[in-house]
Amino acid sequence: LKKDRIEAFFNTWRSQIAMAQHNPDIEHYLPVLVANAGNKESPAYRQAFTELEEQLQVIQMVNGYLNVLLVDPRGNIIYSSGGRDRTQLSKALPPVKYFSEARKNIFFSDIYRRSSENAPLAMIGAAPIHDVQGVFVGEIVVEQGMDLIYRTILDTTGLGLTGEVVISRREG
Repeated sequence: LKKDRIEAFFNTWRSQIAMAQHNPDIEHYLPVLVANAGNKESPAYRQAFTELEEQLQVIQMVNGYLNVLLVDPRGNIIYSSGGRDRTQLSKALPPVKYFSEARKNIFFSDIYRRSSENAPLAMIGAAPIHDVQGVFVGEIVVEQGMDLIYRTILDTTGLGLTGEVVISRREG
């Protein structure tokens, strides 16, 4: 039962990331945002930013994410829905292995400790974004709190005296 709940959590999260990854507005406006990142006052940048902000804040709110980021092909953060500036985010996120891994497919990081007190443990889910012609234009990076998973792990209902749970993932 516990295993099923944990698997359901990750399967749902993977599906949510896949839906965001293939969102037509993100596919359309992320390349515009990347192309105009050096001129944030341009009408094209402002329109793309506004459109993406609407979409990403809804994705964050509906799914309960801590943060939704967009990164350019070099791994630079160009949008964050979480309200922290890019310098703070770069220091707060775990090592950038997920940027290279997420170029290929949806990737989940290891659990890490956030600097924020309200959600000390989190994971990253990241996926490549391709424009409408199929060209790689960046990644969507979702920061998910691990509170639900830890509540599930710590629930000893139906277990023996130790309540011990082992979680692992297959790599390779």
